Amino acid sequence: MIRPRASVLALALVLALTPATAAARGAGARRCSCYNGGPLTALRASAAVFVGRVVDVGPVDRRPRAEGEQRYWEPERDARFVVTYALKGVADGDTVVVHYVDESNSPGNCGTIFSAGEGYLVYAGWGAPPGAPLSTGYCDGTKPLAYAAADLERLGVLLSPPPSPARAFGAVTGSVYDSASGRPVQRAWACISVPTAYAPNGRPVVYTARCAPANRGGLFLLDSVPAGRQSVGVMCEVEPSAIGRTLARLDVDVTPGSTVRRDVPASDDGCDRRPVFSVTGVVRGHYTRVFERSTFVACGDTSWSWVELADPQAARRVWNASDGQAPYRHVYVRWLATRTGPGRYGRLGVIPYEMRVLRVLEARRPRRDDCG
Repeated sequence: MIRPRASVLALALVLALTPATAAARGAGARRCSCYNGGPLTALRASAAVFVGRVVDVGPVDRRPRAEGEQRYWEPERDARFVVTYALKGVADGDTVVVHYVDESNSPGNCGTIFSAGEGYLVYAGWGAPPGAPLSTGYCDGTKPLAYAAADLERLGVLLSPPPSPARAFGAVTGSVYDSASGRPVQRAWACISVPTAYAPNGRPVVYTARCAPANRGGLFLLDSVPAGRQSVGVMCEVEPSAIGRTLARLDVDVTPGSTVRRDVPASDDGCDRRPVFSVTGVVRGHYTRVFERSTFVACGDTSWSWVELADPQAARRVWNASDGQAPYRHVYVRWLATRTGPGRYGRLGVIPYEMRVLRVLEARRPRRDDCG
């Protein structure tokens, strides 16, 4: 039975995209071309349609397949979902197994990617032979919730933001250290997932990841954590990859107005162990402002620093000194700033240092003798 269209509960739909979800759906070309007729057609054609979160993903099924005389192999998996909002074929709260072709290591095979803990809108059919689990793929219309706003609106499922009454908050803190040596784990992060959108049945379906870095001593502090039981993930950066390694996942009971401490012993094998340094002083060099880039190179240096101009007046002074040559804006500056790194900074995470400007002392058009 198809679930009737729900009434509008709010004006806004907040969709937040986590690094894992962003990687899940690339823009590359596919070897297939498909059109499922849109959300309403897909709803009618599917055996089950639901919004759910992935509990876990099973191992790759490596059995070869046969089609006539041709034998082939595809990376097939089973993903286990908890249904948070059912539209057809299942019920709220059900645990559902969905079979799919994993596209993560074989892009373009018209499969999909499921990541544990993430939310999805799933269109699924019954697999073959009879009694097999539900199955889905790219051509069925299944997608991460971050990309499902248009489908959900067309299906009449308009999500609501968090409840308006003020909620009680607490904080979570702790130290991340190597269990063998006792040294602080460098470049560690602590993250929680906070609900940002709810289905018409009141269940949260979209989450935003909130993260806080640990300092050089391994200490982290997550503030403004909603009261109640929260799952806190702790990870470290991995060199040279921009993808982190999960160190631990903690279930923490947060009480209003209090700070809960949970230290995290872990192995820092594989973590980026380079220490992070911060130095404050007056520095001069050239600042370049361009789309997706805000970088500084000091006189006598070749490394880039991502620039944060927190003071609007300082930012205006620097930008007004630009030579105006679109699309680049190149300025000679002398400023008081704090440089932090090495690490991964900037919108794309490819700049090795960050520079937070405290005060602009000089900003003008560049000259040939600037660094002489």
